[in-house]
Amino acid sequence: FFTIPHSPQKTMCSDTTSSTTPTNTTTSQERIVATTDHTETDRMDNEQELEAAKELIQESYELIWRQEDIPKAVFLLEQALAIQRKCLGKHHKDVGYTCNFIGLGFWRLGAGKRALPYFFEARRIMCKSGNRGTKAIDQRIRCILFLDMEFSLEDVARYHSALRDSIEHELTADRLKKDGEHEEAKKEYRLAKEAAKPLANLVRG
Repeated sequence: FFTIPHSPQKTMCSDTTSSTTPTNTTTSQERIVATTDHTETDRMDNEQELEAAKELIQESYELIWRQEDIPKAVFLLEQALAIQRKCLGKHHKDVGYTCNFIGLGFWRLGAGKRALPYFFEARRIMCKSGNRGTKAIDQRIRCILFLDMEFSLEDVARYHSALRDSIEHELTADRLKKDGEHEEAKKEYRLAKEAAKPLANLVRG
């Protein structure tokens, strides 16, 4: 529900060949072997890409903590994030950790507003993956809103409440969907999106 940069996902699809004469003589066993080989190749490709992402993240950690080249660190982290989203899925906990670290990078650059959507998404992913230890992220969000963007304490509380409510509605929707209550889940997803509107306007404005 929050607007943060997304890299295009590469779509994997099977090649199809059309022919006016059906002459497919491939046996079921051969198709199973081909599918297995294709799946194994994809798995190996994912492992290699994730290893590359891990190296990018490690290099960025060192750059940020030493404060040597934070813009480069953020660039490397954004590359790693694109890989993780593709290989792990957008709600994986590692994606959340990387979003959090990109937010830290932008914050250290004095770009608190650019950091916000990454912190929002990091908090959301952490909650969806069962990690409720969001105190540090909450503190960063409040600091940016109050100190960097100079909102009143009342507005800070209002924005933080919107974030919390949006995530809670989404978590409720996820549970309902899992239980097969799809109509109720749709209602909760709509409520989550509605609750997140002030946050979306905040990062766009």
